[in-house]
Amino acid sequence: MDYLEAISEIKRKLGEAKEYDTARIISNAQIKGGGSSGEVLAIICSLLKVYEKKFPSIFFIIKDDAKFLYAVSKQIGMSIIPDYNLLDELDW
Repeated sequence: MDYLEAISEIKRKLGEAKEYDTARIISNAQIKGGGSSGEVLAIICSLLKVYEKKFPSIFFIIKDDAKFLYAVSKQIGMSIIPDYNLLDELDW
């Protein structure tokens, strides 16, 4: 599985759980990330860290896919920190 498949799986699982706003915010993060795969991965992982800390019940739904994305980001040398501003920034 590559990181794009993992992101799609996250959005699918969120949709099944009727967490449509969260799925929309993840989609907006992909758009905001632009064309660079590293930028997309960094923004998505930072957002997932926010959900992990602030919304654990939602994070539980996507935990396995999020952990996969964290591992991918670690492999390429990223240090992921939660950016709580993303929740407001991506809510459009």
